[in-house]
Amino acid sequence: MRGGVLRAVLFDAFGTLLDARGLHLEATKHILVDLGLSHLDADEVHERWDEELLALEPQATAGLSTWDVFKRSLRACLAKYGVLLGPEELDIAIEVLEETIRKRTKPFHGALKLPAFCRELGLKVGLISNADGELLRSILRQTGLEKLMDVVIISDEVRIAKPDRRIFLMALEALGVRPDEAMMVGDWRPDVIGAKEVGLACALVLWGREPSFLLDLPRELMPDIMVERLLDLRGPILSLCLGQGRKGLKRGT
Repeated sequence: MRGGVLRAVLFDAFGTLLDARGLHLEATKHILVDLGLSHLDADEVHERWDEELLALEPQATAGLSTWDVFKRSLRACLAKYGVLLGPEELDIAIEVLEETIRKRTKPFHGALKLPAFCRELGLKVGLISNADGELLRSILRQTGLEKLMDVVIISDEVRIAKPDRRIFLMALEALGVRPDEAMMVGDWRPDVIGAKEVGLACALVLWGREPSFLLDLPRELMPDIMVERLLDLRGPILSLCLGQGRKGLKRGT
């Protein structure tokens, strides 16, 4: 880090601070029942829906809301079963998904403690998320995370999504820091790619996963550090605050 001192930490929301694991599958099961498609295997449909989501190219979804992306991918998924969903059916599906996420999402262990730790060190704290604004802000209020954030940047509100470098630069500008004075903490490729392209230090939280989704990335786009849990970052963040620079971060878990 130029100057050697960390001044801000940016967090991703879902998958990093917020635990929504299993909720997409749970919602898929309810959706199939509500649409009269309970004869389809929910696990298989969920897997194929995920595949359709991941297959969507950024340029194909530019300007679309989070829920529009989910609708497009669900329609493509069920079309492979010979099921063609209309607008009303897609609306029903998204209502189920949104309600499931709203009611069942919970903070990961350390999700409140790590941002609070950063603030105690005098760091600015921000959040960058690809999400529906109303849903995420509601969850941030419910969990107490909202009061720990100096700035919250949500893709649906700014019409820019990670890994687009502009959404990272927007957060940095709002916090009044340079890229070399900040760290991004995330759990997925867009968090890592966007952060590294802008010049931020980057930490990846695994939560028990293998980081196989990073295998095709060039070395310069790899995270500076990978940890199992959020609270594992307290030491590295403190080191950066003391001016030890990125060389003090160990790549790997």
